[in-house]
Amino acid sequence: MNSVHSTAVTPAPGAFSRLGSFVARHRWPVLISYLIVTVLAAVFGVRVFAAMQSEGFNDPGSDSARAAAILAEDFGTRDPLVVLAIETPTSPEVDETAAQSLLDQVAAIDGVDQVLSYWSTGGAEQFLGADNRTTQALVFAEDNIDRSAVASQIVESFDGQQGDLTVFAFGGEVVGNAFTEQIAGDLLRAEIVAVPIITILLIFVFGSLVAAGLPFLVAGGTILGSFFVLFLISRF
Repeated sequence: MNSVHSTAVTPAPGAFSRLGSFVARHRWPVLISYLIVTVLAAVFGVRVFAAMQSEGFNDPGSDSARAAAILAEDFGTRDPLVVLAIETPTSPEVDETAAQSLLDQVAAIDGVDQVLSYWSTGGAEQFLGADNRTTQALVFAEDNIDRSAVASQIVESFDGQQGDLTVFAFGGEVVGNAFTEQIAGDLLRAEIVAVPIITILLIFVFGSLVAAGLPFLVAGGTILGSFFVLFLISRF
């Protein structure tokens, strides 16, 4: 009677299997090396925040962008750093002294190149609001400065009630800073809620504090490593 014999073929270990075996055999050198790389990535990676700028709100191929480029090239126009709306209690003429004193303080800030206002232009109607009490002032920045930082300083120092004057600050950099602050606050509040919940779930799933901490260790290295890569890209 003929019998058939079958032999089980063991598949060759894959790349992840070999990697897991290597890490298990050399767990302490791998862990120490990982921590050293993570620390180095953190030291250099945090510098990416100073190198990155908020952009992308305008389409360079749009008609408005092309018109802005033509105006800048042919007529030397430029975008103001901050636009201030100054509401006077009586009228721009009566409250000129207080308003001009405030604008002189704005012009004295490091990084501010020029301030154009209703008063500096001899009462140009383009700077006067419909209520005949509110005027605009255009604050222009010097070249090669941190526009975001200067705009933030102007907002912190002058936005709001200034004596009898009410000042409203707006403009591209002002909106960008507001977006950044709002997003940062929202992310912080989200993490405060999410991290404890995730920690409890990981402890429940893995059954061990050490095992539950590994995803956080990997996530920290991944985030810091991404910052480091972005920092290197920003250099070029």
